[in-house]
Amino acid sequence: MKRILPLLNKALRVGIPAVIVVGATQYAMEVANDTYLSLVDIILWLMAGIWGLTVLLSGKWREITWPPLFSVLFVALTVASAAGAEDRMAVAKEVFQMVEYFVVAFMLFHAWVRNRRDLVMLARIFLGATSAILLMALVQYFGSSREVIAVGATFGNRNVLGGFLSLAVPVAFGLLLHDSGWKLKTWYAAILAVSCIVLLSGASYLALLLAFAIVSALTSKRAFLIFAIVAVIGSCFVLPRLPRDNGVALYDSISLYNETEPDVSRRYPEWQAACEMIRENPLMGVGAGNYQRNIGRYYGIIPSPAGKAEPDTQNLYLVMGSSIGLPGLVCFIGLLLLFAGRAARRYFVAGDAFEKGLSVALLGALIAYMVNSLWSPLLVRGIGIPLALVLSLVSLLEKTGTEEVSM
Repeated sequence: MKRILPLLNKALRVGIPAVIVVGATQYAMEVANDTYLSLVDIILWLMAGIWGLTVLLSGKWREITWPPLFSVLFVALTVASAAGAEDRMAVAKEVFQMVEYFVVAFMLFHAWVRNRRDLVMLARIFLGATSAILLMALVQYFGSSREVIAVGATFGNRNVLGGFLSLAVPVAFGLLLHDSGWKLKTWYAAILAVSCIVLLSGASYLALLLAFAIVSALTSKRAFLIFAIVAVIGSCFVLPRLPRDNGVALYDSISLYNETEPDVSRRYPEWQAACEMIRENPLMGVGAGNYQRNIGRYYGIIPSPAGKAEPDTQNLYLVMGSSIGLPGLVCFIGLLLLFAGRAARRYFVAGDAFEKGLSVALLGALIAYMVNSLWSPLLVRGIGIPLALVLSLVSLLEKTGTEEVSM
């Protein structure tokens, strides 16, 4: 046992950061009909098994950090939505993903962090993965003939890339405002600059602007003034002159009417159909993963748009409410608001610059995610692990601010 435990702990020290790196991608292989397995699924569950074995051998049960109540209730209500689902296999796949994000990943991140140094490293690994993704997106932006929609780096399209950036970029912004080292500040600023170039989702752009405004206003009047000036100049003079005419691309992605066709964008009539689905199935929904199977029958007098819609342009809250019911939606929103409140409280009692920067950054990340989710269903492969990491970092800030965390 004395020989096995060090080996297991070394595997965890390498494997859990790998979860962060490979978790931010939608690349996966189809192992069955509409059933996909990604590399992060394999690594995550392998790490979960190794960690479980270390706890069993060491007997350190009291050091386990359990997921919050809202996470458990959300997963339970996702399971319960199978009661009225047409496709229960789709429910099972959704349950697997939710357990992976809100239970297993959350607990593993807590198991990895033992002290403040580990917390700093975890945040920098996240930003390191973000930097690699941004470089890939930059190559796609400048060096390929792919359509605007397809500039998504390791993700399927611009909307999911924007969802990831809404979680990651506020972390760089918050640390930029509080860190004192010029090398790190240069890194954070580079992340912000490249993000502004490759971001082609209007929903993500608005979400980040709001998050940056709140983060900078909490920091100081000077920070907010500088942000406001840069935001106005960038939006009015820089974005329209970029090679892909970013201003037009951002506007078109969330506009109410299509410019090429005299009709309402596909996104907004679907909102009403989803509201009707919620009205008829308020408690249990139609089943997790069963949204697309059912949405077409709820358009009513609204004409169902012809053709294929841009992927990942639904409203997450309406998708969730109609799929697992209003109680499940309330649990999910409650989870996000709970952690946003905890990040805000931590900011005002933080003892050092890094803690203040990271706490306000995580608040900004959750605000951006919640706003962005109005236009995109940001609980998909590639986004779940980063979201779990952001929630974990909030909790870990509270823990490492008062004591050393051991494993």
